[in-house]
Amino acid sequence: MTSKEREEAIKYFEQCNSNIISVCKDENNYDYEKQEIISYAARKTYEANKLAIEALELEKEFDYYKSQCESYEGTINKLTETIADNKSDDSLLIIKSVGFLTKEDLEYVCNEIAEQRKLGVVVLRQGWDAVLVPSDVEIKFEEREGKS
Repeated sequence: MTSKEREEAIKYFEQCNSNIISVCKDENNYDYEKQEIISYAARKTYEANKLAIEALELEKEFDYYKSQCESYEGTINKLTETIADNKSDDSLLIIKSVGFLTKEDLEYVCNEIAEQRKLGVVVLRQGWDAVLVPSDVEIKFEEREGKS
């Protein structure tokens, strides 16, 4: 769905909800049982439309973050290639994660890896990949629970 289509869909659902509100407020309808059924159906439709709007907004947000990730990944790949091409010593360790980390978590992981590197073996979590590894470091991957 394009951005324009998404915006049109949001406007459509908002207009539907506006129409639903005016149907519910129809004071000229004296058939209270019928009015109650219409109001119930209208409320449920209104709620569904609000959820649809929310989903469209989340999709827009997801598209934004996805493009940011792709941009970052491209930058990381370029940097890795540049470093690999111009590497004059065998001391760089570059690790890539598929997820985002808070500043605190990143700091913790960096310290953890630095300590492991001193021992010569670095154990990477799931979703992590060693991009550039010095010859004096062995990379191992954390095993999933239940796997031997």
